Amino acid sequence: VSLGVSISGAPQWVEEPPTKLWFMSSLGASASCRARGTPAPHITWKTHDGSTANNIPGIREVLENGTIKFSTFASGSFRNSVHSGSYHCQASNLDGVILSRTMDVRAVVEQAWEVRVSNQHVETGNVAVLTCNVASYMKDFITITSWTQGNINYYPTHQSVEGRIQMVSTGQLVVKDVRTSDGQLGFRCRAVHTLSGQSKESRDTARIYVK
Repeated sequence: VSLGVSISGAPQWVEEPPTKLWFMSSLGASASCRARGTPAPHITWKTHDGSTANNIPGIREVLENGTIKFSTFASGSFRNSVHSGSYHCQASNLDGVILSRTMDVRAVVEQAWEVRVSNQHVETGNVAVLTCNVASYMKDFITITSWTQGNINYYPTHQSVEGRIQMVSTGQLVVKDVRTSDGQLGFRCRAVHTLSGQSKESRDTARIYVK
């Protein structure tokens, strides 16, 4: 007499979604969840309130393999309930249910942006701090990459030969021990949009007015 042996196993994550999925409306994005177990777990995507994220033709697609896709869309088609909020995966079989980490979804509609700099008035021997300014609604997506002065580039890891001029991790350019001759220099900042990859340089030039 042969005895049937039933082997089972509660779900375990093989792949969880990233903690953040920010993307340009013109590019779209996707994320995946995979789990193992016996029998094979069924995966569903859930929104912040626990409801199931279903297919929305042309906007959001949930595949049987555990992938969720956000389609490209025009600015007028932005849906707050779809394009801004948290999602997570649920994997379930007869032996249990598990939830993935939460993924923050944020679709960013393409819009014009620029970086600006302003002049500084500093007394001789003091420190001048130049700032690269971005509109508040764009700050989450813009990273200051460098400063230029003529054909000289300043990055966070680079400073002037004598160490007086240096870009710091905040994106600002610090000029120590300001001299009268610094008033003849002009500085511009460069920035990149982290989602689109578009880079720009400030149109205006920051100058140090030495008192």
